[in-house]
Amino acid sequence: MRAFPHIEDIPLVASPGNYKREEIADITCSDPKKKWILLSFTTLDWDDRALANVEQIEDCEFFTVHPLTWQRPNIHALDREQVDFSSAIASVDAVISKPGFGILSDCIVNRKP
Repeated sequence: MRAFPHIEDIPLVASPGNYKREEIADITCSDPKKKWILLSFTTLDWDDRALANVEQIEDCEFFTVHPLTWQRPNIHALDREQVDFSSAIASVDAVISKPGFGILSDCIVNRKP
């Protein structure tokens, strides 16, 4: 493209996190034996019906990162002061998010679907 005459490949802009599943389980009172899913969104407009549906998924623990917080037994909000974002990703089984370069890089480097 004439608008971009100089193209240069860059590596992933992410660092692997530290596996902190037991520490996160202690902080959030979650079950480390269940599937852990990180809902990686700054905001997500779920109503009570949607949250009730998620609450019925008994074999999974769901995690968000502040400021996204819901009061449900199987949805836990993580504070970045306690668990850094890369370590949260390294500690879960999968991530649900909108596609973006940052989160995709974090998932690749931490080997998470």
